[in-house]
Amino acid sequence: MAGQERQAGPTLAGCRTVEEALAGLRLRGRRCTQARRLLLEALFRDPAHRSAGGLAQEVRASGAGVHVSTVYRSLDEFVRLGLVSRTYAGGGPAAYGLASAGLVSLVCKQCGSVTGGSAEFAGELAGVFMTAYGFAVDPQCLTVAGWCSSCRVTAGPETASAGSSRSGP
Repeated sequence: MAGQERQAGPTLAGCRTVEEALAGLRLRGRRCTQARRLLLEALFRDPAHRSAGGLAQEVRASGAGVHVSTVYRSLDEFVRLGLVSRTYAGGGPAAYGLASAGLVSLVCKQCGSVTGGSAEFAGELAGVFMTAYGFAVDPQCLTVAGWCSSCRVTAGPETASAGSSRSGP
């Protein structure tokens, strides 16, 4: 199963707007550059997880000449501060999204695409794990590996019955 990375302790995960996130960065003595603002705007505009390269393209689409290395460094900082979660999608590139979104990251084992399930579904799934196993899942940090609808058709017999049988309690 793919995993996600978050920092423990006081974080910026509760930020609901770009301005709140920038204020949190300033309070922690971090720089609030135009590149970081544009990156935060892209993240808040669409909380779904996506690659650093994809986010860099979004930022550059605004007309800013932001280098992809700046996006990577900013994302690393945002992960350390708990503002962003990083999902490792199997053998594909890491994907980044707002930690406050509480999305389930559905990672395709074949094509590496990452789809965000709803925060409500993340909470429900966390409840299932608690009820069945007594295990407290962090619904803001939940990744499920499987096959997207496109790849499920071509992935072979192992996916034909995926989701049709249930194991465990």
